[in-house]
Amino acid sequence: MTKFKYSRCAVFWICHSAIVIGISSVVIFSLFLPFSCSKSPVGFAEMERDSLSHFKKDITPEDSLSFGQFLPCGRASNLFLGKNDKYEARILLSFPLIDSSAQNITKITIHFYTSDTANYRFKIYPLTTRWNSSATWRMASEDVQWKEPGGDFLDVPLAEGVVQKDSFSLEIPRPLLETILHQSTGFIILAEENRHSFRLASIKTSPRLIFTYGDKERVFLPQFATYIVNFLDTIPSDYFVIGSGYVFWTYLRYPHPLASNFKIAEGEMILSLDLSNSYFLRDTLEVAVFSLKDSFARRREKTPFEVSPRIIKTVILPRDSIVSIPVKNLLVDWQNNPEKNFGIFLTLYPEYRFPSYLLLRKDKLSFRINFTYIPPVKDRFP
Repeated sequence: MTKFKYSRCAVFWICHSAIVIGISSVVIFSLFLPFSCSKSPVGFAEMERDSLSHFKKDITPEDSLSFGQFLPCGRASNLFLGKNDKYEARILLSFPLIDSSAQNITKITIHFYTSDTANYRFKIYPLTTRWNSSATWRMASEDVQWKEPGGDFLDVPLAEGVVQKDSFSLEIPRPLLETILHQSTGFIILAEENRHSFRLASIKTSPRLIFTYGDKERVFLPQFATYIVNFLDTIPSDYFVIGSGYVFWTYLRYPHPLASNFKIAEGEMILSLDLSNSYFLRDTLEVAVFSLKDSFARRREKTPFEVSPRIIKTVILPRDSIVSIPVKNLLVDWQNNPEKNFGIFLTLYPEYRFPSYLLLRKDKLSFRINFTYIPPVKDRFP
């Protein structure tokens, strides 16, 4: 067996060379590793993370219109009565009064149930023009106009009284039965003017007309029951307005927000309210947004619209002087169907409830739509 002998110097150089070669191999392997592995989907998403940032934008109306008009309140669950410096509200009632035994009637009573009282004296008169639940201050029905705005009636008071809490009854004199049965198309209730009363009286749509025959009674329920309302105030020219009872609508048309390949993340419309000069009977109101179906620049007040509201926002008053309405879905619709973007209108909802109106400031904040969006992700391989 051959024996090899090494000096200490030789052993040192052999070990040193091995270490250098090992380190160099690791370095070379590390340099080539990125080029030898395919990138995973997770890695691809991480590379594009910057492109998913949210961007902010706002748009303001290109065109607007605000106006008031009479609309029927026949679906209301409460009938409003009163007259102040804002509104005059009258109640219309019709009962099916055909009765073959009228000569045996000994007493006539009308009974009311109230939901909110106010200090109003009132009188009841017999109506003379045919009307129905579509009646307004100007129209007795869809195609018949009152001879006098506010209702046509005989100047023959049937009864008078004061609105009282919970419920109350009034007796109609027996000699007026002939007038009720053969000269009347129903009853109209008028309140005396009370400019010091901010509120209107609210009567439920369930009055009773009672014919008494000795010890027996016959109770009649309303065939039609509605209220008609006239607006007496003046809206300043530097305000928009939305309202119910006597309705106010505000039309707005916005530019198309973005191309369809942009993703809208959030969107809100801002309303700036002047509550000190508005009128409202409840501390909670609902603002509704409807979509228009044609250009209101051409059709104006007669512009057709979608029957159901797109958005209903509950507003708490008088806390909310600034109101935010979510409109993301509306913006997405305009984005995907720009040919259908004829605009929207705002009103208080439902329109036949609570005679009320809110003044909207014409400032830089009102009707501004703020939204955030995500631009399309750039292609990795152009």
